[in-house]
Parts: sequence; structure tokens; C-alpha cells
Amino acid sequence: MSKVIAVANGKGGTGKTTTSVSLASILGKKYKTLLVDTDAPQYSASYWIKNGEDRMPFDLAQESDPNLLRQLKNVDDYEFVIVDTPPSRDSEALKAVLTSVDCIILPTQASDLDVQALLSTIHSLIKPSGVIYRALLTQIDSRSINEALAAQQAFIEEEIPIFSSFIRNYKIYKNLPSKGISITEAKGKKSGEAASDYKKLAQELLSAWQ
Repeated sequence: MSKVIAVANGKGGTGKTTTSVSLASILGKKYKTLLVDTDAPQYSASYWIKNGEDRMPFDLAQESDPNLLRQLKNVDDYEFVIVDTPPSRDSEALKAVLTSVDCIILPTQASDLDVQALLSTIHSLIKPSGVIYRALLTQIDSRSINEALAAQQAFIEEEIPIFSSFIRNYKIYKNLPSKGISITEAKGKKSGEAASDYKKLAQELLSAWQ
């Protein structure tokens, strides 16, 4: 039986697609993994992967039909299915995905406005779905770790589950989609540190199922 993991947020610019591709790349090296890109019409994850001529260690599918997305739990050819979702709370694709996943990763930046926006999404959409979820802090300035710690505390005070791992912001992420490579294959300054953030996240995710 596949483990189906959605990466979601009701707004854009949170590192949703980067998280989807990075996790699929790390998990795909050990487990049979499928990435489902539901973010029509831009399909950013698909653009990223196709620029690498489909050399990623996972399979890719594009699908935005809510009726089909409700069947994700029936996918049994893979150990992990990662679902990149549209950045809109009103998306029918996102609502369909919420009915058919095992857990949801909710990436967000650490600013107060971003945290409050995600809390609103959680209370209005995610909690009512009954699906297991965890927030993930992304695009963290390594010079402002206190902001990340304050954001973590805000989620804890709201009794919102949150990953202890967080994703720091590095310039190297900027050109990965056009090159068609994942962070684990990137070469350059800080590439190892950037990759280690997502490896820690993947390990934390796997540990939750063990």
C-alpha cells in the first residue's frame, strides 16, 4: 500500500514545489516513488523535471481531475506518492487530494503574516478534513534563526504539529528548475547544507511511520 503525502498551502511562494521535488528525489533513491503534479495549468514541478529530461529517481504524473485525485489511495505500484498541490484554498483539486492522502506537509515562511495565513488555512480547510498534518518552516534566513524559533513557538502554542526540521534559504535553489536537477544533485556553494535540510526532513517523515 502506497503512503500518499500531499504538500500544500493556500498561498504561493512557500516552497511547496521545491519541497515536493526534493522529497521525491530523496525518497526515490531508496523507495519506488511517484510525484503527482496537480498544479494546473502551470505544472511547475513538471517543468522542473522535464528540463532534466526525466532523469529524476522517481516517476511523474500530471493530474488535475478531482474525480481521479480522489482515487490516489488506490495507487499500489509505488511505496510513496508525493502530491504537489495548487496554491489556492478554493482549488477543487486540492479539496479532492485532501480526501485521499495519508498526511499533509504544510510549508510556510516564518514571517508573522505567513504563519497567520497558514493557521487560517489549517483551521478552515486542513483540520476539518481529518487528515494528519504537520507544518514545515521553509526559506529560513540562516542569519535570522530566532524568527524560525518564534514561528515554531507560535504553532506549538496553537497546538499545531510542526516538523523540528526546517529548510534554510540558499541561492542555489533558484536555478534548480531550469537545470532540471534536484538539490541532492546540485553542485556549488552551500549545496551540501541545502541538501542536508531536506534529508533531515525525509528522515523525520520516515521515522513518523516506523
